[in-house]
Amino acid sequence: MRVLVFLAAWKRPEITEICFVGINRLRKNSRLPIETMCVISEDSMIPLCEKYNIRWTFFENNPLGAKKNHGLNEAMKLDWDYLLEIGSDDLVKDELLELYEPLMGKCDLFGTKDAVIINSENGECRRLQSDTTYGLGRCISRKILEQVCYGVDVLATEGIMQRGRSTAAGQEGFFKVEVAKELEGLGRVQIIGEPRYKLWKDEINKGLDNNSDFFFMTQCIDSKKVETDKPLCLDIKGKDNIWPYSSQIGTAYELNKALEGLSQEEQAMIFALWKKNRKENIEYAHTV
Repeated sequence: MRVLVFLAAWKRPEITEICFVGINRLRKNSRLPIETMCVISEDSMIPLCEKYNIRWTFFENNPLGAKKNHGLNEAMKLDWDYLLEIGSDDLVKDELLELYEPLMGKCDLFGTKDAVIINSENGECRRLQSDTTYGLGRCISRKILEQVCYGVDVLATEGIMQRGRSTAAGQEGFFKVEVAKELEGLGRVQIIGEPRYKLWKDEINKGLDNNSDFFFMTQCIDSKKVETDKPLCLDIKGKDNIWPYSSQIGTAYELNKALEGLSQEEQAMIFALWKKNRKENIEYAHTV
């Protein structure tokens, strides 16, 4: 089975570089062949991608849904069996891929419900455990993406009722190509785009995990929860995160435990980031 690590990057180059080092660790240690696709929106990110042999495609950052859908279409041109979704501030430990490997070929959608968030300002950690799987570390089969996420954009001339794709009159929708052509022949929709893959709503900037999870649910595709006795995914929170670090969620977790299983290079880069941010905060306070 071949795995594609899929992510979108914006700003935070120091944290993104840690993420890329983590991908290289997975390439080195996993029995599974690993490909990458990173959707970038800044020319300055190109040298970083090339430094770590990260395949990239370029698209505007806003809206994020359209950006990730563009990346998905580029990713589908590559040869892989499962898409592993992460953020550009995320790290996945080797153990998680080891747990995933037996599920490949048997399950189409699976992930973890246990993760650690790290505050890059001070090294504080919180463990988050959920009843549902996270977008961080979510694995999706190519087969299911081809079955339910390939279609064409339409403009509905009357209300269309269809599981997971209902569209009000005058609104844009997304239907499988054969269905869209049939509806267009009946005068119920107008096809307004070329066939493509679409997993997220193009216009959204937040809630992409919930949005895609809900779509899979409407298609009767359940996400298998992979049980772990400890968190095997890390999310490094920086100043520019859409969802900032909060000490009010989850439970306290030790930084040393969070970093177990990472390479020495990853750990050193995380400590360096913490020290740099702390120094900047002290200098700023003295200036004020």
